[in-house]
Amino acid sequence: MADRKPPKSGSKHPFENLRILVVEDDASLRKLLKLAFGREGIEVITYDDGREGLLAFSEQDTFDVVMADNNLPGLNGIEILNYIRALDSQIPLVLMSGMRCEIAESELSRMRITELHKPFRVSEAVALVRELIAQSHEVSLEGSD
Repeated sequence: MADRKPPKSGSKHPFENLRILVVEDDASLRKLLKLAFGREGIEVITYDDGREGLLAFSEQDTFDVVMADNNLPGLNGIEILNYIRALDSQIPLVLMSGMRCEIAESELSRMRITELHKPFRVSEAVALVRELIAQSHEVSLEGSD
């Protein structure tokens, strides 16, 4: 499981040293997300295929957040996030979807997957990830008492 360190305080980029896995088949969206998160000091690793993204997660296991498109070649976003949840019960997961997800909101909630509806502004994605990382660190800090 990834070592989730709290963001550095006083740093130019409070989220530096954090890594996000983005699995998205739209090249322009991948590029925009990589740029936006990069400005925050967050390293972004991208894949355009579900199987490759899942393989990267299982081999590296050093990600702080995973974002996956629902409609992907290989495995779809729900399948990827289900596998990842089984490997890591704490990592924040985001399902990006251009249409209403076929899985009920209650099921996404149970799996602790946050849905981000397309089209979205990149600033919305950045704000969501900031919030998820902050919540993730609150949980891990509470659990270390």
